[in-house]
Amino acid sequence: MLLATLVLILLLLGARAAFTLPPLAPTHHGGKWREHFDYQQYDSFAEYLADEQAFIDQVYHALQSVVVPEEKYGVNSANSPYLENYNWNASFEIMPEGRPLRGGVLLVHGLTDSPYHLRAVGQIFAAQGYYVICLRLPGHGTAPGALVAVRHADWSR
Repeated sequence: MLLATLVLILLLLGARAAFTLPPLAPTHHGGKWREHFDYQQYDSFAEYLADEQAFIDQVYHALQSVVVPEEKYGVNSANSPYLENYNWNASFEIMPEGRPLRGGVLLVHGLTDSPYHLRAVGQIFAAQGYYVICLRLPGHGTAPGALVAVRHADWSR
């Protein structure tokens, strides 16, 4: 009985704390950023990369009007994934330069990550002569709310 009472008290305290949280930011409402890529339609990986980059640019530009510039969604913030006029949250490929091709490496980020965090790893492999492809899982690399509309099937295509 004591354990049940303690559990009930903890649940009530947790529920009360949930009501004191600040409201969700615009980046947490992502249903409008549902991705609809038909992977069968692309004749090349370059075509897919261009469409994906355009989609991510569309999301980031839409967010510029609702975020403060210092947030990571601000294109000029210190945390921005935009480097060298490319959003590194998108899928990418790196070709080895000045070395014979030794093989290929496929990088896939974790569930709470994006390709941006694998860029340095990809550059290390490319410097060793490997052709690198890093894929972005649908719902990642845009806004947290984009994960609301993602289903398991989206990640298994």
